[in-house]
Amino acid sequence: MYTRGVKCSPSPLPPSPTRGARMAEAEEAESRESGPVGDDGVDGDDVGVDGDDDGDDDGVGGAGQPSARPVVPGVIYLSRIPPRLRVKHVRQLLSRHGELGRIFLQPEDKHRRKARKKISRSNARSYTEGWVEFVDKRKAKLAAIMLNNNRITTRKRSRFYDDLWSLKYLHRFRWAHLSERLAYERTVRNQRLRTEIAQAKKETGFYVANVERSATLGRLAERRKKQAATAAARDGGATEGQAAGEAEEEPMWGFRQRRTEGEIQEQKKKRAAVAATASSKKVQRSKQKASRIAQESKSNRELLAKIFQGSADGQS
Repeated sequence: MYTRGVKCSPSPLPPSPTRGARMAEAEEAESRESGPVGDDGVDGDDVGVDGDDDGDDDGVGGAGQPSARPVVPGVIYLSRIPPRLRVKHVRQLLSRHGELGRIFLQPEDKHRRKARKKISRSNARSYTEGWVEFVDKRKAKLAAIMLNNNRITTRKRSRFYDDLWSLKYLHRFRWAHLSERLAYERTVRNQRLRTEIAQAKKETGFYVANVERSATLGRLAERRKKQAATAAARDGGATEGQAAGEAEEEPMWGFRQRRTEGEIQEQKKKRAAVAATASSKKVQRSKQKASRIAQESKSNRELLAKIFQGSADGQS
């Protein structure tokens, strides 16, 4: 458009704020509303107000002054720890989003570490999961929302450039809960070790007792052999073969042995032979009974024939 011979260009629109700028503005607004935040008296084991707005007093105090929100620590859970990521790296990367308290990274199991060492031949320690405590739980929530599923760092030369954050804010979770969980896991592990040690001691004692028993039986067998040889030499009437047979007689063990396949088949054959013999005897007895019945019926027929034949002759 033209105004009084002067060419005017339309004014450009202001740039739209980015997501990071919006988050920063919201954080500044919350900090202005909450007032100054100090680090004195903040303890990770202290159980304060839970949740973002749960139980917070946003009203006006008795003296007409707005009451400040209490600073409550919050805990973020890291479900995956990239290789070669240490506590110092976690503190350096997350301290930009708020003041940090304690950090704990769970080392990997020793068996898994040994298997990984065989494959990669690396003695570096790796971690499986971790917990990070923020002094202010609002900063913890904001950091979890902003960083989850995003790159750990934007520097392409960094070894963590291709790794993503896997963060989750733990609602109503305090550092004391983590300490209780670790203590419980330690107690369970010690109890399992004690049980395994007791079982191993029991098995070892059983084995040693059997070895001692076998040695005792061996000594008794040697003593019997010597006594038999001495008795044979003293009597003089026993032959050399009998003395050798008595000396080489094996001791009778009191253990029940499982039968071999050959013994089982032989026993089955014996049972089949006994059953066949019994059945043949039964058939023979039945035949004898049938022949006896036939003879008795034959004699009865002869008697009846004589009787009826005599009566017929008398009538004629």
